[in-house]
Amino acid sequence: GPFSVVLSKAVAVGKSLLGIAVATIGDARRALAALARKAIDPLARSNFERERSRCESRQADIDAEILSILQQVRRDGAMSQKVCERYDELERELADIAQKLGPRKVVELQPEDYELVEVDWSHMHRLEWHVGQPTDKQCPKCRLPMILQFPARQVRNPRPKYFWGCSGFFLDTSDPRRCVNTERVTNADLGALLRRDNEALAMSRTEMCRKAFDSQYKRKIGDDLRELQGQVFHAYRCPFHGIGLVLTQKNKENQKGELDVWYLKCPSPISYNNGPACGYKVKLKTVAQVLAVREIGTGGDVF
Repeated sequence: GPFSVVLSKAVAVGKSLLGIAVATIGDARRALAALARKAIDPLARSNFERERSRCESRQADIDAEILSILQQVRRDGAMSQKVCERYDELERELADIAQKLGPRKVVELQPEDYELVEVDWSHMHRLEWHVGQPTDKQCPKCRLPMILQFPARQVRNPRPKYFWGCSGFFLDTSDPRRCVNTERVTNADLGALLRRDNEALAMSRTEMCRKAFDSQYKRKIGDDLRELQGQVFHAYRCPFHGIGLVLTQKNKENQKGELDVWYLKCPSPISYNNGPACGYKVKLKTVAQVLAVREIGTGGDVF
């Protein structure tokens, strides 16, 4: 139906990937090394880059058309058969784009640009970088994609334990597709496939935060986020309406820096939970999240 869950259409942008489907990190490292040794046809890579550029542009057009349809449904209170068929057609096209731009395909054609790194506490930002971004880890109970989640705020816990939460949790309690399954982050998950040129994730968490809070970068990061306000981020997608999230700043008294001030929200006027509009959002609570959004939005270096 036109309001079905469209999580499977989320497209990773190839910047990073978590939830590698292997038994151990060692297996993933060996697989990546095998890919790197494989001779990649330069023509195949060039063709893929052109196809990726075309697909990303088309994806933005589809998001805009889907949002227009949702706005029309909000006004009219109904969807005609013709519009419904068009909506389904757009969903199928998004699914096709997701398949073409899957992160594994990106890595397959650019293996030397990536390295597999393990995550320990001093590099926990390698997990934080991914919060809110789609991965290819599926819920074992309902097969919906799982999202890396922060634990409930625990002031006394200096080392919070992240976990995988099924996206179905955000559906209304009356929806039969709702799923509240959670999974712990295992040793097999504690590997992040990262671009070698990502300066922030090459640092320790302390080094990254120290540099981000330096007066020069702190001011620039804030200026860039304000310029990006209102922009659609297709790398972050609403699990209910399938469209890119919009960077938004919330009013906060005694604001200190850029943490917990910004969030990505779904622009759909159609609610998934009986409210006036879609309430799905991804809060930017950590330096790594802020830097990830800034890098994606500007298309430039992390710092």
